[in-house]
Order: sequence, then structure tokens, then C-alpha cells
Amino acid sequence: MELKSLSLTQRLLAGAGCVVVLVLLAAAGALLYWERQAARSTARDLGTAPAGWTDSVRMAGRLPDLGEFVLPRTDSADGAWVVYDTARAFRLGGIQHAYRAMVGSETPNEADSTLWRALAADTSLDDWAGAARARQWHATERLLATRPPDARPNVMLIPIPAYVPARDAARALVIRGLMRLARGDRIGARADLAAATGLGEQMVRREPTFIGMLIGRATIASGLTGWQRYGVVTRDTALTGRAARLHAWAVLRPAGYAGFLVAAPDSAIAIARDASLVLGARTFALEQLLLGWFVRPRGLLFGPPSDVTRAIEALTTDPDPDMALMAGVAAATAHRLNLFGLPALLKESGPGPTR
Repeated sequence: MELKSLSLTQRLLAGAGCVVVLVLLAAAGALLYWERQAARSTARDLGTAPAGWTDSVRMAGRLPDLGEFVLPRTDSADGAWVVYDTARAFRLGGIQHAYRAMVGSETPNEADSTLWRALAADTSLDDWAGAARARQWHATERLLATRPPDARPNVMLIPIPAYVPARDAARALVIRGLMRLARGDRIGARADLAAATGLGEQMVRREPTFIGMLIGRATIASGLTGWQRYGVVTRDTALTGRAARLHAWAVLRPAGYAGFLVAAPDSAIAIARDASLVLGARTFALEQLLLGWFVRPRGLLFGPPSDVTRAIEALTTDPDPDMALMAGVAAATAHRLNLFGLPALLKESGPGPTR
């Protein structure tokens, strides 16, 4: 059919069709270019990763045996209230400086001395010491319950609980323990120091967020700092050495290495599957896995590939029930993590508790 035989309307429609085809071709070319650029950027990021970075991530997420430095978990209660019961959260002004002054990293002042004396007689700290003995730590259930009842969870927007009060309670226990030691009560001092370290161990073991794992490690470090002071005062060099070695693990900083998981989906899946790692490290790997696809043009449009979603779905039968729960959240997120599902994801991820 010759162009001159077409009506004006037909010519306009044909022209519009050509424009649409050209726009689609241009969009496809731009997407392909963007995808290649993203792949090159990912390759550059991985190229800067130090050798053995995945081993560093695993080392930080593998809880060592803390032995004598923690209380035995003999109480059948759920100790996770120390993080999630905001009405009972430990709040005491000046605790940070008072703790540092007690362990020798700051110069003590009059306010510190006043606080030390108050904490030495504070029996309410026994509640937090009790949480260190708890056999149960239902953090995952409590955390997922913080979302609105009609909202489906998004693993990349899981709310971060107020972890710092639990760490502060542990530091108050360190102060009370060292005050007891100064008064000659070694048994009471050991109990308080073990409770402080034990609170951190509970958080590292069972908190489902990466931040919870990190603050738990910092809490363990605080307890072990108190134990080192105990060893120096009692002239127990063997104990001091054991506490110092564990303290070196507790102050490792895995966050810089963990960021490479965004660019390494195979490594992220392997870490999520590693049952020797604590819960927070494994769920963080799932978050980074999905984030890595979300920042890619193809992933933004179409979501993660099927092999990734299958790997996540396989973890919903993990022997650790909390890991299975978090994998279920990740799987639900993965199926909606695309251009069309993104608005609903953002809308459904209601506000969580403030830090």
C-alpha cells in the first residue's frame, strides 16, 4: 500500500507506531547499557574486596564458646523482653561515661562516683541478670509482631528495635560487678559480669537483625572488658588472657566486608545457608542478596531471578524456626520486588519501633 493512498488518520497512526517502536528500541538499548554499567560497577566493587573477605564475615557471625564468662541458661522464661518491652527499658543518664570511667578508659568525676554507688545498691538490675539465664529468646516473633496487623513484612525494611538500653543494662551490671569486687565480694562480682556478657551472647545468638548482632557483640565486649579488670584485680593472669582473646573477637568490625554481599549473590546465598552462623548474620545475607538485585536495572524491573527465589524458598524449611520465619519474609519480599510490586511493598512496610 502506497503512503499517498493512506488517509491522514492512517498516516498519523503509522507515524505514531514508528515513534513507539523507536522509543521502545531506545529504552531497550538504554536498559542494556545501564545493566552493563551496573555489572561493571559490581565487578569493580568485588575487585576491591580483600582476599578472604567471606571468611571475615563468617568469623564475625560465628559465636565462640564464652564458657565461664556467661551465666548458664537455666531459666525457662523468655528473656527477649529486655529488647522488646519498651515500658521496662533500661534508661539511666550518664551510664556511658560512668562505665568508661569504671573500666579505666575515662577519668572519673563526681557524677560517676554517685552513679557507681547507686548502681552498687540497685537490685532492679537482677531482672536483667535473669534475662541472661533465659533459655528462650523469642525475638523474631516479637519483631515481626511490631508491624501493623494488615501489613505484609518486607525483609529489607524490617524495623530495628531499641537495642541500646539492653547494652546499657549490661554496662550497669559491669559497674555493679566491679563495685562488688572492690568490696571483696568475688562471687557477686562474677555473677554480675557473667550476666553482662550473657546478655550480649543472647542478642548475638537470637536477634534476627544485623544491628542486633553488632550491638550484641559490643555488649559482649563490655562484659569481657569487665572480666579483664576482674582478672587484673584478682591477679588471675590466665583468666585475663582468656577474656582478652574473646574480646578481640567481639570488637571485630565485619560491616565493611559484609557490604560486598550486595555484589556477590552466590556468597550471600552460601552465608544464608550456613547453619554455623548466628541468626542475624544469616538474615542479613538474605537482605543483601535481594538488595543486590534490586539495585540492578534488570532486578528493578523484573525482580530477582528464579534460582535466587528458589534458594530463599528452600530456607523456609530451615531447622532453625526463626531462620525459617525470616526466610519466609524474604521469599514474600522477593516475589514482589519488581517495578510493579514496589509501591505495595513500600506501603505495606508499616513503621516499626523507634531506636
